[in-house]
Amino acid sequence: MDTRFRQSPLGRVAEVIPGFAFKSEWWRDSGIPVIRIKNILEDCTIDTSDVAHIEEAQLTSKLRKFFVEDGDILIAMTGATAGKTARFLGSKPMLVNQRVARIVAREIDADFLWAVLGQREYQRILFHLADGAAQPNMSGGQIEEMEIPHPSPEVQRKIGRISRAYDDLIGVNARRIAIPEEIARRIFDEWFVHGSDLSDAPSQWEVRPLFDIARVAYGKNLPSKDLVADGPYPVYGAAKIIGQYNEYTRQQRTLICGCRGSVGVMQITEPRCFVTNNSFAFDPLSADDFFWLFHSLRNRGLHDVVGGSAQPQITLDSISSVELSVPPPALRCRFQSVSAPMYDFVWSLEKQNKVLRASRDLLLPKLISGEIDLDGVVRDVPKAAKCVAAE
Repeated sequence: MDTRFRQSPLGRVAEVIPGFAFKSEWWRDSGIPVIRIKNILEDCTIDTSDVAHIEEAQLTSKLRKFFVEDGDILIAMTGATAGKTARFLGSKPMLVNQRVARIVAREIDADFLWAVLGQREYQRILFHLADGAAQPNMSGGQIEEMEIPHPSPEVQRKIGRISRAYDDLIGVNARRIAIPEEIARRIFDEWFVHGSDLSDAPSQWEVRPLFDIARVAYGKNLPSKDLVADGPYPVYGAAKIIGQYNEYTRQQRTLICGCRGSVGVMQITEPRCFVTNNSFAFDPLSADDFFWLFHSLRNRGLHDVVGGSAQPQITLDSISSVELSVPPPALRCRFQSVSAPMYDFVWSLEKQNKVLRASRDLLLPKLISGEIDLDGVVRDVPKAAKCVAAE
């Protein structure tokens, strides 16, 4: 680091508040959402699609300090994801579970603090703070002792502004992504769940085994120790991207579903990716069934074929019993033609966000170290960030 930026322990400029140890019997399907370790993703975002909940009746004054506030930084404190950070941006009331810490800026610019803690370098430092024989584990005290750059308030604000410019563009794209995905889901529901004048009568549909519609196979084993930090290809576990690798097993985008641990989550992968054996890969026998099959399986769910005593799992034998109500080929093909442009748009925005994150992650460390002149970048960053997004 440039010596003009003095270092300070994180605890001097921010408050570290580890989450509350909620009891497992409190979990409900609805109520107040609770963010857990698994909700903090590799790309420094928070997955709110699969959170636990507690009843509002369980909420006491003691728990109110565990509510996440807009701008808070969250850090995973335990397990393989220890050190991973994400920033909460929003106003929806959410709590944090034990082993997730809230980092609240006090004597430091909040956007600057995120520019620091969102970097891979500091996530690695946090991970190495963790100890424990069974699994990595860090304390709030250890996090508070970590040294971070502490420039003047003016420099903090300037770097924070740059960080926020990128994050705002990424956030806008994320909101735009949700719109066509929701439209595609509603069209599927209208045509294939509720029925409409546009669809053939369900009496003309066939009930067919899943294996008559698609080839289903396990992914390939890949021990977590073999993941490559800067590998070119994403690695999919049961419910999310778990890292990177130097090889890929799937050339094209693939429908996958978690079959061990986090089971039943349907995803469409990126092209050229590695799918682990914690997921099934589905290859429709007809390419025109791709989006119809994705929505059909997501709508049906696979909870009825989940087994396993030690951990939830779905086997090829159990999934072989799955049947789907299959409309005529012409209607499935029509849904494919309607959905494909929407998903192409979604994937284009996801690519933009990937480029924006890479640009941000390359620029911010150089600004914080003083390697790049700050004033020139501050004048140009909003325009530069938009140009990057457009590439």
